[in-house]
Amino acid sequence: MLFKKRDGILINVADAETQKTTKKKLKNIVDIEK
Repeated sequence: MLFKKRDGILINVADAETQKTTKKKLKNIVDIEK
């Protein structure tokens, strides 16, 4: 992905996607440990 500091929208969308993916991974890890 390309990031431009002046383009906050692109960065925010990318961050949201990253957070979603990270949360899913963390949830999967927690489920496995149960």
